Amino acid sequence: MQGPDYESLKKAAEDLVKTDVPVAFPTETVYGLGADATRSAAVKSIFAAKGRPADNPLIVHVHSLPQLRALLSGQREVSDGESRLEHDPIP
Repeated sequence: MQGPDYESLKKAAEDLVKTDVPVAFPTETVYGLGADATRSAAVKSIFAAKGRPADNPLIVHVHSLPQLRALLSGQREVSDGESRLEHDPIP
């Protein structure tokens, strides 16, 4: 995405993700709600906005293995299968 408003949109997105406010975004079929998965208040705000019970987990999208490892923070190791997805993602 490029254009006259790209930089201002990018800056607004960077500022917004630093808050605990969920952000709505379009996908192929529905709108999603996103927030910084490392901010517990932001995650709680998604559960609240969706009326989602705490025992119904959310999906977390990551862009790299280092980011995945940071999110796991010692809870478990990244599997070989997960490691392969970095170079050969599932379409």
